[in-house]
Amino acid sequence: MKQGNRDNCSGKPGLDVPTGKSKPRHAVFATDDGGFLPLMVAVRSLLASADASRPLRVSVLTGCGALTRDHEAALARQAAEFPFAHVEIINCDAQMSRHQDVFGGGKAWGRMTWARVFIAELFPEARGNIVYLDIDTLICRDLSDLYELDLTGKVLAAVPETRRDACRGRDDIWDSGLMPPEADVYFNAGVLVLNLEAFREENLLARIVDWYRAHREQATRLDQDTLNALFWNRTVWLPARDNHCDGWLERQLRQDASDAYWRGCPPQEILEAICDPAVLHFWG
Repeated sequence: MKQGNRDNCSGKPGLDVPTGKSKPRHAVFATDDGGFLPLMVAVRSLLASADASRPLRVSVLTGCGALTRDHEAALARQAAEFPFAHVEIINCDAQMSRHQDVFGGGKAWGRMTWARVFIAELFPEARGNIVYLDIDTLICRDLSDLYELDLTGKVLAAVPETRRDACRGRDDIWDSGLMPPEADVYFNAGVLVLNLEAFREENLLARIVDWYRAHREQATRLDQDTLNALFWNRTVWLPARDNHCDGWLERQLRQDASDAYWRGCPPQEILEAICDPAVLHFWG
């Protein structure tokens, strides 16, 4: 299996997998050079909030429009401030180009939004969980509970974005027929915990490719629609604080306090997320 080209930004050797019961900590971002500034903020927030007593591997996936040399150098200088972390840049263009006919469209989010579905293939030696984070996130606390999360029998973990009974005719997610009739929850893909073994053993990338090829005209949210349609019933639901989206807040606070859900999550979870978020997601 051909891997992407890797540049070690941290100047440190690759980190050994921790021994004992602790799972390795590995976070992944994906962007082209246009996302460099939010990437720098997101990576710094991740490193500044992480438990410095344990190694942390951070991978930045790029492709067409990869980071400039000046931007790579700036990322390396930032990484050098955190000796427990190993930061690397990985060009995944070779992997993504194999499916250019499927993922090469020019929709709003761009091609790199699909990089997350190649993570298990890009890291064939990795075991356990990998945490994927959009670059428009601000990490506010250590994410060790996500690296340690038990995903046995599941494909991923995510925070609910909405529920069927909370849409009230305002959303096309179910009206479009993209979601299976029995599905009642739709998640946001900006923060994901991925079960690498499940992706490899069940060849889930092939399922993702086939589903999106058949539904791309209707799947306006691209990879997010695809992951929801395929894996909604194999998802561990994370609390709202693990992906607190600013774009939801105004609508959530307008809802009635007696409602069972404010969009995707119970009101108590939303209030806890406002007061003590783990990840703030600024939606671009």
